[in-house]
Amino acid sequence: MSAEIRIYVADLAAYNSGHLHGVWIDATLDTDYIQDQVSIC
Repeated sequence: MSAEIRIYVADLAAYNSGHLHGVWIDATLDTDYIQDQVSIC
């Protein structure tokens, strides 16, 4: 069994306004890729 390591990144300002959206990101990928995904969210 292999375990995935993922993080959920959400826009908390949108959440406070009643709109929950975010993305699951594979935490084992390159840090530049993770930062790009966080910036998109």
